[in-house]
Amino acid sequence: MTLPRRKELELAILEELAKVGGRARPVELYQRVAARFNLAPEDEAWRRNRQWAQQDLSQKGELDSTEGGVWAITEKGLAKLGKPKAVSRPAAMAEPSPAWAPAGLADLADSQERTVRERLLERIKAVSPAEFERLVARVLEALGFSRVWVTGLSGDGGLDGECYLAQLDLKAAFQAKRFASHNVGGPLMAEFRGHIQGKYERGIYITTTDFSPGAVEIAESGGGVRILLVNGARLLEIMMEHGLGVTSEPLFVRRLDEPFFQGLSAG
Repeated sequence: MTLPRRKELELAILEELAKVGGRARPVELYQRVAARFNLAPEDEAWRRNRQWAQQDLSQKGELDSTEGGVWAITEKGLAKLGKPKAVSRPAAMAEPSPAWAPAGLADLADSQERTVRERLLERIKAVSPAEFERLVARVLEALGFSRVWVTGLSGDGGLDGECYLAQLDLKAAFQAKRFASHNVGGPLMAEFRGHIQGKYERGIYITTTDFSPGAVEIAESGGGVRILLVNGARLLEIMMEHGLGVTSEPLFVRRLDEPFFQGLSAG
């Protein structure tokens, strides 16, 4: 199995999104892209690459993942594909049925998913700053980083820890901000970048909220260490996908066994 290059993967994500009307759930989109490249869904390298590709697309403004459990191609993403701005909304993502309509299993699953996401975010925001740093360390390990080290200190020089990605021989520093409401602003991002410049190949900034336009501009500006941004919505996606802080239970659907009854008449 040969993994696609990052640019190929990013383009495939945008193209598959456009095919289904511009919006899709990550799991459904992963399946379509994996089938396109004949990739095994459970392969760890594939899982890591698709997460980095999603992050890159979001930072470039070509993909919107701020809506819980749904990814959407942006006008900038459509422009990259040379497609018109208007994208039809697929039936699977249509407006909810009237309240009196019976809910299907997919509706129930979506409702439970939203509830768990909300409760998970509340629980994350309730941990202490030190606990959040350790949580971020677990997230980085799930993404394939090794030698994850947390400083465990307050006033730690603008860094909460460092980690290593063997596949790219890349040493990175990370910063974790557990905010209740306000976003990470430009000054905090500039401070972080100043601390890692010349010492690390990559920076990773993870928060429970989001990043201001000024912070995003600093993280993406050239001439310095590149900083990958993981906002609250993306953090929840990673944790739920890797089973961090959540558990999954099988759902059994019972159906009528008509062959059983047909067999009775044959006897």
